[in-house]
Amino acid sequence: MGLFKKLFGKSNKKDFSTESPTKAAMHSKSIYFEAIVAFIDNFDNPDAIQDKILKLTKSDNKTTLIYLFIPYFFTRKVIPEVQWTDYYNIQTEDGATTSHKFKDSQTLMELKNDIDEHWQTYCGMDIKKILFHSGDFKAINELLHKGSNLENLEAVPPTILG
Repeated sequence: MGLFKKLFGKSNKKDFSTESPTKAAMHSKSIYFEAIVAFIDNFDNPDAIQDKILKLTKSDNKTTLIYLFIPYFFTRKVIPEVQWTDYYNIQTEDGATTSHKFKDSQTLMELKNDIDEHWQTYCGMDIKKILFHSGDFKAINELLHKGSNLENLEAVPPTILG
């Protein structure tokens, strides 16, 4: 059985009209929430996702981080058994690679904290559409189909080409 089907079964969309006013207000002010919604609404159009995030952030660098790491952080939440790294790499055109701790990026820490804090709300959404963009999720699913155990999997650090 595929990991998507095993983890999620049927779609589990949430009706935000039933949320408390404070939760709805928080979401309307969160660029991270809006970026996550952009993934779900436009999962089949990466350019539209990036355009919507850019309109929210007005920053190419912040847009890149949010776009690349929403699927990564969702995969980490959905599959915590994997041994995940606490850093990511940036590789330049000449092939030089530098490592950066997630905790040293304000944007990434805000994104991760938003996902952690509002995880139950996000689980009520169609997060399969976010995981669809995760190379880590696809690789884990493939390894499970080949008989690997989640507890034995160790993730490589994400690498951004810069």
